[in-house]
Amino acid sequence: IMKVDPELGEKAHVAEAEILRRTGGTREKVLEVFREALKEHPNDLFILTQFALHFGNPNEDTAQETIAILTRISQLRQLVPEEYSSLVYANLLLKKPEAAAHVIEKARTRYPHEQRYLLDLAHVLKMLGDEEGAYQKLTEFLKKSAKTFSALRNTAILARDTGRLDDAISLFELASKKTTDLAERCEIHGQLYELKRMRGDNPKEILRHAMEYGKGTGSNAEAEAQFLAMVLMTPADTDPNDPEIKPLIQDFQRRLSKFSDEHPKFPG
Repeated sequence: IMKVDPELGEKAHVAEAEILRRTGGTREKVLEVFREALKEHPNDLFILTQFALHFGNPNEDTAQETIAILTRISQLRQLVPEEYSSLVYANLLLKKPEAAAHVIEKARTRYPHEQRYLLDLAHVLKMLGDEEGAYQKLTEFLKKSAKTFSALRNTAILARDTGRLDDAISLFELASKKTTDLAERCEIHGQLYELKRMRGDNPKEILRHAMEYGKGTGSNAEAEAQFLAMVLMTPADTDPNDPEIKPLIQDFQRRLSKFSDEHPKFPG
């Protein structure tokens, strides 16, 4: 009945998609309802907006369609901040940093106090090869916004890549306090191990990072081999009888023996 009534037809399509979603319909089937609806009502703002909401964050497969949808919406109304960010990300997925930069310029004009665009601009600058500019935008973001794990980690990587060793170490240490995810912590301690070795830090401190990295290797032989190599390459100026160091060395020796037994032909 809703589809017969011209004033309710647009809402009927959206209702159909929502019912399908709630009754276990696949994401692709839900999106297909919207695609069919837009054939009948190509410029209906309500359908377009709901389509964009159901579309979600773009990926490599959906980036082109995301750009088409959001560009059409932008011709009918102002985009909201989240839509601008999706449009930026879709362009970056398609390796179009110049187009992404143009979107950011529009977004910052419309929403000058939205700090998220500093992050978006940093991604664009990095893709364009301007790591220094990307680092400056990320540090500006950190001064003005919440220091999330992702922002701290990405800024630390750029600090490392632009030769700011002390800044990179400080930022990675802050990032390590922002996550409880074992894989993320493993990555951060791996970075801190390498950077503190380069800086010539206390061997005991370097060994701590190697051992923290080792907590996340699990059954991955490559990762376990990396852990064992990290301990072996730790500067030797550590006292093996130190009450903190002794159990770490014992754990390392146990794991080295176990690894040798289980992977006798492991390269290296």
